[in-house]
Amino acid sequence: MWPFTSAAPPSPQPAVATDIIVPLSEEDDTQINRDLLLNLMLRFDAVLDPRKLRESLDKLLARPDWKKLGARLRKNSAGKLEYHIPDHFDENRPAYTYTQLRFDIRIRDHPVASKIPNGFSGDAPANLLNPNEFKELMRRKEGSPSHIDDYLTQDRPQLGLHVTSFTDATLVCISWPHTFWDAMGRREFLLAWTATLAGQEDKVLPLNGFDASPLTGFCDNPKEEYKLLPKRLSIPQMIVFGLRLWFESFWWTQEETRVVCIPASYIQQTKAQAVVELKEAAAAAGQPTEGIFLSDGDILSAWGTKLLTKHIPIGQKQTICILNAFGWRELLAPDILPRSKAYLANASSAVFTYLRGNDVASHPISYSAGLVRQSLQELGTRAQLEASVKLNREAMRATGHPPLYGDATMQLIVVSNWSKAKFFEMDFSPAIVPGTPSAKGGEPVGKPSYIQVCGISNGFSLRNAFQVSGKDRDGNYWLSVTLRKQVWDSINEAWESKTAE
Repeated sequence: MWPFTSAAPPSPQPAVATDIIVPLSEEDDTQINRDLLLNLMLRFDAVLDPRKLRESLDKLLARPDWKKLGARLRKNSAGKLEYHIPDHFDENRPAYTYTQLRFDIRIRDHPVASKIPNGFSGDAPANLLNPNEFKELMRRKEGSPSHIDDYLTQDRPQLGLHVTSFTDATLVCISWPHTFWDAMGRREFLLAWTATLAGQEDKVLPLNGFDASPLTGFCDNPKEEYKLLPKRLSIPQMIVFGLRLWFESFWWTQEETRVVCIPASYIQQTKAQAVVELKEAAAAAGQPTEGIFLSDGDILSAWGTKLLTKHIPIGQKQTICILNAFGWRELLAPDILPRSKAYLANASSAVFTYLRGNDVASHPISYSAGLVRQSLQELGTRAQLEASVKLNREAMRATGHPPLYGDATMQLIVVSNWSKAKFFEMDFSPAIVPGTPSAKGGEPVGKPSYIQVCGISNGFSLRNAFQVSGKDRDGNYWLSVTLRKQVWDSINEAWESKTAE
């Protein structure tokens, strides 16, 4: 997951004298964020009016503070990224790129879009599709950015909107570089857009940090030492770890991203059983059982770890490190990131959980889930956040890369869970065209029935990453999982044989 190469510097784009120049925060301007471009697709089983979508977005980005989202990305003489915010937007310098496709057919009659799910009725996890099959419906074919340099060398907005319309459904797709925001920043944007669409502009929050990051200096004087500091990898260990990643990608060149749905019934049953097992283990050890708790996210992290370690070679004593993306907004409220303002940037890092290969193999999911919960409780405090971010920033300033914790031969598993962003609950009902049908039958619904993400990574691999898009209206979880192709072949064979039993 960590890049070890950097691209050649792009040709600079001339500055516009009337632009407002704002530096990116240290959490935005990282090599990993530079190297990752993302596209998010929301499927609606309703006909949405593209004109209403555009008018509401135009109105939102015309607000004095929200126009920051129309900033162009530039690199200064020190090599740092900065925003150049136009004084105003027009046809020559729009706030966002907009493209549209229209098909005068039902979505089920389109050769590609007909494969896009709009629900799930199975009772076990299922590997459904490759999300890259739908890239042609998520962005325009020609001229779409594929590298951060495409933003730096052109006067291109960072935010893109692509709408694909059918006679009974609509696909709304947004694109951005990861330097722009994280999942919770994207949530703030969608909440403000839908509020504007509904004529509820009083619900649009003012921006936090229009011209300066509120995160500057918050971790300069941590009250505690970071608990994982003794596990920090040395430079030789980092080299060994990087060489192992390189060997993995060199020896097993093919990787594949698949959309997996985990049904609500499976999550509920697995979590209930896991809590029972943890309470039984605590009672047997003479420990209190009150307050034992697991979240759906704990179960998803443990489930992904169990799945992967069943299908790749893992040494019995080999360390398995689960890296859970961890958002800061709750911990930094109300003083630094108050809930009364929208923070549209990256404010997240990682919480690490460590296990041994034989322990994952020999214990039920409850074991790994319990350790994930324990690490979140121990490391997910304000004091530990300040301590870890201080170390992150020092390492990034010195080397350009974040520190790692564990050992040089550990197996890294990355989990990025967007469930708290509640993308499936975003309500675009005011844009529904009256009198039009729904692909699901009945009254059209203005909330997404399916969400997926596609990423373009440059310089590093997304292998062994589990990205959770969220929980749909039926309680099913949707994931994008990137693994070796051979690992997917093994998983598919195991799942198909189990289904056939």
